Amino acid sequence: MPIYQYKCKCGKKFEEFRTFADYRTATFCPKCGQEADKLISTPNLITDTNFPLTGTFDKRLGCKVEGRKHFYQKVEEKGFVPLTDHQVKNME
Repeated sequence: MPIYQYKCKCGKKFEEFRTFADYRTATFCPKCGQEADKLISTPNLITDTNFPLTGTFDKRLGCKVEGRKHFYQKVEEKGFVPLTDHQVKNME
């Protein structure tokens, strides 16, 4: 499920998980309740090739990474699906 970025007229920026089917439905600001505009942003993929260094803060996951096992646990909790080795090889 992709993460979409939004900005409200009150200035608040926020991210939200949305299915591809729901991306056109209205999104409302958690701060003021007004309808927010979707921002154009680059896709964010989590793969083995961009595994963060142990002990660093990963803003995609919102936590400090404490090793590969912890990283994959947090990826699953967030609902991100890491690419398989086969998928990565096919992208080269």
